[in-house]
Amino acid sequence: IDGYAHLARLPKPRRERVVWSELLNAVLPLVPFVIAEPLPADECSFDRTQIQQVILNLVKNAAEAGSGEEDIVVSVVRRSNASVLTVQDRGRGMDDETMNHALLPFYSTKPGGTGLGLALAGEIIDAHGGNVRISRRDGGGISITCLIPDGGVGGGV
Repeated sequence: IDGYAHLARLPKPRRERVVWSELLNAVLPLVPFVIAEPLPADECSFDRTQIQQVILNLVKNAAEAGSGEEDIVVSVVRRSNASVLTVQDRGRGMDDETMNHALLPFYSTKPGGTGLGLALAGEIIDAHGGNVRISRRDGGGISITCLIPDGGVGGGV
């Protein structure tokens, strides 16, 4: 409950100009993954620290689901005034119940898991005016897609 209370006090995003290649290359040494090229060259506007936390949580979950680092792929594409961040893995995947509850606080299928990693990622993306979609991948694993608007205006992925 203390963890969720901290989650509920998530600060409002402090938007700044960020270049995706710089952000992803800063995260890469912390939890290894593959960066899909090409990355957008233009600057985007979001809270660097919060989006870095989203990437860390998603990549860490992919690794904990049994995906090798070479099979954890992070990609970013630009849409008009928004970025679409996708993290794909080849881990164990999720059954229907897990997919339906994955973004809820305290829901975890991992022994010793807190159930806060995906919930926090979802809260951060929501605070940016975006949304998160989780889907199964053909051949195993999952894909998590986050729409991150530049100006805080929501949309769909």
